[in-house]
Amino acid sequence: MPPDPNGSWDEYRMFVVQELKGLRIQAAETHKLVDKNHTDIAMLKVRAGIWGLVGAAIPVGMAVVAKMMGVL
Repeated sequence: MPPDPNGSWDEYRMFVVQELKGLRIQAAETHKLVDKNHTDIAMLKVRAGIWGLVGAAIPVGMAVVAKMMGVL
């Protein structure tokens, strides 16, 4: 809660310092969440790449088998 407008500068200075500390804590928590999200996104990209590789390998494998059997 903001100090009384008729109060002293010291009271207002303490209020500002407390608010800055609170903002610093919130910024640190936000930074941690952003880092965690960055890691999660990187993991999802790897998984998507692996599934893409598997999805592409199936038709290629089928084409190789068909070629070996003389169908193509």
